[in-house]
Amino acid sequence: MGRINFGPMLAHSRKGFLDKVLIDGKIEIKEWIVHVLEFRQGTSNINGWKSMQTTPDAKNILHDGPRLFFATFPIDNQQLIGDTYLNLDFNWSKGVAFCNGFNLGRYWNVGPQRTLYIPAQLLVKGVNQIQIFELYTCGSNLTLVDTPLLNQG
Repeated sequence: MGRINFGPMLAHSRKGFLDKVLIDGKIEIKEWIVHVLEFRQGTSNINGWKSMQTTPDAKNILHDGPRLFFATFPIDNQQLIGDTYLNLDFNWSKGVAFCNGFNLGRYWNVGPQRTLYIPAQLLVKGVNQIQIFELYTCGSNLTLVDTPLLNQG
């Protein structure tokens, strides 16, 4: 997002830390600790997954910045498996969604895409998983729908 991908300015499109990183313009940060977040089918190196309902202060969860969410849904009948779309309501702001460990893609509430495609081949009879890495504000609903939704206008 936000990168130049053509033209004479291509070589000048840079993102990330290109110079010193200072706290209050005075203290230089020289050592970094990087935490890898791995999203794998059935496993994760992230412990302590909690549902939104079991969070101690569920009312304040909406404005706490980056968060990870995990949900499961069963499919009892093989005949019900088909192409599906993950619909995150407009209260979800920006992040990445996974289904059974597969990266479905990024979402952003500015649109135009309001759903993420889940091919039938990703779904299994039994328990399926949705993982969401939300950067800003989480919503209260996510649903599976059978048609894509796009912003009109």
